[in-house]
Amino acid sequence: MTLENSDYFFYYAYLKNQIDYHFVAFQNADFFNVDYFSIGRLRHYGLQGFISHPFSRFQRIDYGLSWHNINYSILEQSTDEFNQIHYLSTYSSDYSTILPTVSWIYDNSVFGFTGPVDGFRQNMSLTVNPGYGSNDLKFQTFKTDSRKYWLLGKDYTLAIRGFFGKSIGPKSSKGGKRKGGQKFFLGGIPYLLGGGGETNGVEDESHFRNVILDTSNASLIHDIYFTEYAFPLRGARFAERFGTNATLLNFEVRFPFINYLALGFPLKVIFGNIRGHAFMDVGAAWDDPKEFTNTSWPDRYGSSNSGEFSPWVTTIGLGTKINLGYFLLRIETAWDKNPNGYSKAQWYFSLGPDW
Repeated sequence: MTLENSDYFFYYAYLKNQIDYHFVAFQNADFFNVDYFSIGRLRHYGLQGFISHPFSRFQRIDYGLSWHNINYSILEQSTDEFNQIHYLSTYSSDYSTILPTVSWIYDNSVFGFTGPVDGFRQNMSLTVNPGYGSNDLKFQTFKTDSRKYWLLGKDYTLAIRGFFGKSIGPKSSKGGKRKGGQKFFLGGIPYLLGGGGETNGVEDESHFRNVILDTSNASLIHDIYFTEYAFPLRGARFAERFGTNATLLNFEVRFPFINYLALGFPLKVIFGNIRGHAFMDVGAAWDDPKEFTNTSWPDRYGSSNSGEFSPWVTTIGLGTKINLGYFLLRIETAWDKNPNGYSKAQWYFSLGPDW
């Protein structure tokens, strides 16, 4: 075990005064098999700092600056005279960049047992890649995330969320394809533990699409590490749709499901405040506005796609949240809309509070 093959995260915050200062240092090293004798390593490390400047009890502006370094290496296994295994780098490529970010946050929401129950939350941010670093990759990404909650009586909440993201980068001289725009991955559930279902009547092989990016793209590594996720879109795989533009609408009705449950067998366990929710998720991701009128699958999705293409994905479903003390377990079932109606029920298990 070495430092460059380990994962670590350091965080420090100075919160004494009205303006808060935050500092982060991190590294992630991920490994995968290349062939019988070689493994691939993706290493991401860097520094981040941001200043949080509140203007009132409910709103603030955050200014941030992050420095990212990405290394992709192929390591070949070998042994020394003492029969100890070592890995030697046979290929390596590096990428580094600096990302300034500014965000405006407004939040007057009121929280309940599993998340916000009343009020309004909004986060608008702009991230710029000025092209500093080892690669001349430039982009500007704008995101807005707005959430409104209405408390109906004492126990019921109507929640609506709207997300929009757009990334702009310089175009190449040939074909007009974007080189620098960030990708938005639309679909999936955060903190997913397990579950799955089908897409257009075909059983899903994994939680991701089989083809998520054009592997002939020279900026593939950049896209992987600087991708923005647009979720939850329950009943759809991660990256069910992806592009340099994305929008997502979430509608939920949250209600009490089981107020008190005491079990005597096989274990004496008491559960309380088990909440339920009904939801609809609608989202789209695209590179070109013409995709909304063209029923042919864009090249970036590969060649093994059936049916007509639409950038839109629509799902509906039901779910419940169980407080297990240290974390909140979510159990949800969803149906995604397809040309023949709706899919069969798809079950998902995840962690985390309500959005």
